[in-house]
Amino acid sequence: MIWQYVFIKDYDWRLIVLYNANLDLAATADALWHTRCPSHIAVKAIREMFTRRIGGFCYTNDGIKTTLICIAETDSNEDFINTVAHEIKHLQSHICSYYGIDETSEEAAYLIGNITEELYRVFKYELE
Repeated sequence: MIWQYVFIKDYDWRLIVLYNANLDLAATADALWHTRCPSHIAVKAIREMFTRRIGGFCYTNDGIKTTLICIAETDSNEDFINTVAHEIKHLQSHICSYYGIDETSEEAAYLIGNITEELYRVFKYELE
C-alpha cells in the first residue's frame, strides 16, 4: 500500500490518499481513526472496501479540514483512473461546500485540476 500526503495550501486543507488500501486493513482503519471518522462510517467503509463492493471511498472531516481518500487495488488502469477521478470529485465537492464555492465555477474547476495534478505525481506509478 502507498500513502500520499498533500497539503492544499490555498484552502488550508489536508489530504491523505491510500492506494491499494484494501491490502492493509490495519493501515486503512488507522487512517480513518486519524481523520476522526465516526466508527459507524468507518466500519461501513472498511466492510465495503474489503469485500470489494466499492473501488474507493472519500471521507472528509471538515472540522479539521482533512480528507481521506482510499483507492482499492483495481484490475485495470481504466478502473483505477475512474475510481481516482470519482473520489477527487467528492473531495472537490467537500471543499467547495465548506467554503461556499459554486461547483460550476472556474475556481472549482481549477481546484479539481490542481488536486489531480498533485495526486498524479504518485498515482502514475500505479499505472505502470
